[in-house]
Amino acid sequence: MAEQINAGRVERRRLYPEISFITVDQDCKPSECKGLRYFDVPPQDYDDGCMTGTMACCELVASPDGFSHLAGILEEAISHLAPTAQISRRGAAVGFMCTLEEILKRAAAELDLSGLFQRDFAYYQEEVAEGLAAMKKDHARLLASLPQRARQAPVQQRSGRRGKGAP
Repeated sequence: MAEQINAGRVERRRLYPEISFITVDQDCKPSECKGLRYFDVPPQDYDDGCMTGTMACCELVASPDGFSHLAGILEEAISHLAPTAQISRRGAAVGFMCTLEEILKRAAAELDLSGLFQRDFAYYQEEVAEGLAAMKKDHARLLASLPQRARQAPVQQRSGRRGKGAP
């Protein structure tokens, strides 16, 4: 896909071999990401752009590396959503977003994530309750270990200055 789309543009290379739309400058070293673009698609008419965006989303989903850049990809794609009368990247952004939406809907339906989140929430509630109970128990033990006189003595404010012989 990138070879067809990138024809006639500044020399770029893929950051990942299997994802054509996440690119860097051709001359950048492997350890750097000079000129990183998360949604490097060509300006096209709307319909062709929608197909490009759909293919880009499918590449992302098929790649194990792509999701580590999802926030950047979405940010760049969203920046192209404004309607224009010219040839633009809007069609690709719409195609990408619509395809991603459909994939997420299907995944959520298949995985029944609501039960997962309820279990996680219950687990964390239990952890917090157990931690609070342990703190109360430790506090009670500490109070019980103090001499009777120390428990009843009022706490005195200390001044910031200490005189001679003061501890």
